[in-house]
Amino acid sequence: NAYANRGTRCAFRYLPLVLLAHILQRFISCCDRYYVRFCMQVLVVDDEIAIVNLLAEVLSDEGYQVHKAHDGRSALAMLRAGMRPRIIVTDLMMPNLDGLGLYHAVRSEFPDAEIGIVLVSAGKKVQVDDPQAIFVSKPFGVIDIIDAVERLI
Repeated sequence: NAYANRGTRCAFRYLPLVLLAHILQRFISCCDRYYVRFCMQVLVVDDEIAIVNLLAEVLSDEGYQVHKAHDGRSALAMLRAGMRPRIIVTDLMMPNLDGLGLYHAVRSEFPDAEIGIVLVSAGKKVQVDDPQAIFVSKPFGVIDIIDAVERLI
């Protein structure tokens, strides 16, 4: 009987440690997700500087490492120089090289790279038969872009 009481007290004494371990595990899981995002590069491409800066700030706040380009040609030059973002968020209508041209160039020049592409446009919806591409219509909410990026990860 003495052992039964000591076992009960022991269980109550270690209950806070079990809760602490659970909280610590949840914290580490959250840090892991943030670390994965922090190591993940996103390239934002748009000719409207305000939109590029807004999306870069939002995605940075979500923990992504963000790079910016202001047209498809400069984005493609960054890729040819060795940048390998996990996700590209691009407007479709831009000067020099539009977003659809960038999409096709990425798929043809870097076929083995696992690059998800979010295509954004105020115009007609573009259909691409690619599970690693998502179309988002303008006007969009910031959460629409975050959701699209997270679906491609």
